[in-house]
Amino acid sequence: MGEPLLLPSVKTLWCGNPEALEEVIDDLQSLVIKPAFPRPGLSEPIFGESLSMVEREALIGELRAHPTRHVAQARALFSTAPSYLDEGVTALPLSIRSYAVDDGDGYCAMAGGLARVSRDLAFPKISMQHGAGSKDTWVLADGPVRQVSLSRC
Repeated sequence: MGEPLLLPSVKTLWCGNPEALEEVIDDLQSLVIKPAFPRPGLSEPIFGESLSMVEREALIGELRAHPTRHVAQARALFSTAPSYLDEGVTALPLSIRSYAVDDGDGYCAMAGGLARVSRDLAFPKISMQHGAGSKDTWVLADGPVRQVSLSRC
């Protein structure tokens, strides 16, 4: 749209870039390491802050040996949403994924999105593969909206 982004992207560094690799190693404590090319069973994020010294040194060895296989991202700070657990209502980490579609002349942001909520306050891996749940995402309008359905019922 020719406008600056209103929300910044999460800082992402490709370890195949030598300068980025050194930055990742220096700041490993605050980063999340992920595979650059995820494959089933090899897509687990590694939270630098949770590593022991032995695990940290092993990861640095892996990063140096195969830098092109890894990316690092700043750990995102999530919002929270009230959620009901067995113990009662508590605030849990929440992320909202929004979507855009190509309309032929550019992209159009879709109303709403996918809201996911973690079940782990300590290390919020907000993915369905790690037990995250979902929440309804409401979009407020200034007035009535046209009903659209693909259902034949």
